[in-house]
Amino acid sequence: MKIGVQLKLDPWYPDFMSMSLDPLASATYVMKGPLTFATRNATGPSPGKAQISSDSVAAILNALMYTMTLILGALYAHSNS
Repeated sequence: MKIGVQLKLDPWYPDFMSMSLDPLASATYVMKGPLTFATRNATGPSPGKAQISSDSVAAILNALMYTMTLILGALYAHSNS
């Protein structure tokens, strides 16, 4: 993935750019939890499910963005020296 993004190859680079625009991938994302309780009912109301889902996806996307920008920053810094 890092080489595909670095070389701006499809599908890695366009997907990375798309991910970078997602509010859940933002470093300023504000966690919805912690919650006192949550449920994952198959039917009916599921209190907390949406919040847990958002927080989980945000954690993964932020980890990817951090890793990729750290890698890309190092690659670009090295190529400019």
